[in-house]
Amino acid sequence: MSLRFATATLVAIAAAGLASAPSAPASTLKRSAVVQPGEGFRPLLGARGERPLLRRAPGVRAAPGRGRARRSLLMFGQLSDPQLLDETSPARKEYLASENDLSWRPHEALTTQAADQLVRAVNRHRTSELTGARGRRARMGFTLMTGDLTDNAQLNEARWYLRLLEGGALDPSSGTTGCEVADPASRYFGVQDFDDFAAGVSAERLAGFWDPDRGGARGRYGDLRYPGLAERAQRPFVAEGLAMPWYSLLGNHEVLRQGFAPGAHPAFDDALATGCRKTFPSDAFGPAQLGARSQGEALERLASPEVLAQLERDSQPVLGDPARRIVSKAELKALHGKPDRRHGFGFVDRGEQRRSAGSAAYYAWSPRPGLRMIALDTSAEGGRSQGNLDDPQYRWLARELDRNTSVRIDSRGRVRRDGDPNRLIVVSGHHPLAGMTNGWADERSGACTAALRGGCDADPRSSRPVHRGVGGPRSLLALLHRYPGAIAYVAGHEHRNRVTPYFRRDGRGGLWEILSASSIDFPGQARLIELMDNRDGTLSVFGTLVDVLFIIRPPPSGTPAAGMTETDLASLSRALAANGPVARFAASARGARRDRNVELILRDPR
Repeated sequence: MSLRFATATLVAIAAAGLASAPSAPASTLKRSAVVQPGEGFRPLLGARGERPLLRRAPGVRAAPGRGRARRSLLMFGQLSDPQLLDETSPARKEYLASENDLSWRPHEALTTQAADQLVRAVNRHRTSELTGARGRRARMGFTLMTGDLTDNAQLNEARWYLRLLEGGALDPSSGTTGCEVADPASRYFGVQDFDDFAAGVSAERLAGFWDPDRGGARGRYGDLRYPGLAERAQRPFVAEGLAMPWYSLLGNHEVLRQGFAPGAHPAFDDALATGCRKTFPSDAFGPAQLGARSQGEALERLASPEVLAQLERDSQPVLGDPARRIVSKAELKALHGKPDRRHGFGFVDRGEQRRSAGSAAYYAWSPRPGLRMIALDTSAEGGRSQGNLDDPQYRWLARELDRNTSVRIDSRGRVRRDGDPNRLIVVSGHHPLAGMTNGWADERSGACTAALRGGCDADPRSSRPVHRGVGGPRSLLALLHRYPGAIAYVAGHEHRNRVTPYFRRDGRGGLWEILSASSIDFPGQARLIELMDNRDGTLSVFGTLVDVLFIIRPPPSGTPAAGMTETDLASLSRALAANGPVARFAASARGARRDRNVELILRDPR
């Protein structure tokens, strides 16, 4: 539960020339926003809401009168992939940014403000907009944070997201100690201040980035100017915090540097991250010179002595910060404190906690009688951004599924029954099932030591064999398909809205996979998920998207950033995200109509 939840409405924007105050909160059932077609910078436009689109599991009929009989079993929120990032950290790889890569975004300095506004929007949807029998509306029980709350697995980023979700004063700046820099009074050092680059860097190389004081960069936002924006973004503000219990899952960005590099990698290690030199893009080195065709190749080539020497030559002085060190799983779990059973990590099985030397980050709990929530840790500590399940977690999951359902389908398709409870099961993880393709074992990152506590393998048990999401009899999907009580899988990672049916060919069960977008990229949405019993032998899973509390039109170009509110900054972040380096991604991330507001019907397996 939020430590400092405030119910006061947002303060109206008072500065002359700024956009009007944000509209009253509403889900996308009533209104939304789309990107205006055309060339150049494309503003966001208001759009009509969308009623839930009916999607049915194979062979399931949707009774026309189900809305008058149904009752809500559970309502919860989902927030995913805010990737709160320390944009001045030396352990970032902006030098590899390209038109096809999200190593840098023009709104990176605004991630905390954008995520705070989305939290506020979720708080204003604690009562369902959907009705059941006799017009009853459910109350939200909790919110799931489905991973990638940090961007670079740093301690300071973890502290930011905890403050963001619990509420209170949040200082998004970093850089504290002992380094000689050109302007000690500055709170920002990075690629959005062209004065921080080495002298003589070509205009062509600078054109890959955007200095809001100057404008004139690549993409659709190049003509925009917001003097002082990078400095304004470092100003502390009061985060509202979630007004309900919340539970945290780990993603690849909590575990690995930049979401793909182990902690010991020399291009991302703690000595570099906490130090006084940051590599800036140069004419001598970039993605073309690296020439990597995969993340595995990139990790190998970035570790070569020649590349490391070039990265050092391209570095410039910045303020160091010991809080940029990588954080371990055990430390991250401890940082969650006591509220809400350590925001989920207090539910970790004691045996798994002991046998994993404190690194187990998967757990289960029952929010209501007859329901079971299972939270997985799909991060792959061996490296690369794709996910998997290590074998100890897979075996724990099999036991957890078995003890919470009385029906199991064996490898020959035969139904087995026992005396266990018959609960409905909702599974969640950071990676979608099809995104769990990582065959690298955790041991590949090396064992943790006293000097290296994160981005390494702290679990003394063997991770092998690792289990993928789909394909083969020992995949996660194959395991879930053995238990008809598993009705939904909720995930993030892809920064897009998507709903995928995964049902057995023999009609004996299956599940809906629900992916939701990120606050760091357009469309910047959360999702409300509500499970309904239609009382006719079917269940409905509703997924309703929630827009950030935003001003559709951000302050006009040329507006001094010093007078902007946090709401202005969040609005500008969303507009920049819709026009960023990979604009075609923004165009598809909303998802098709079938991926947005939905009613997903399936047989009640009880």
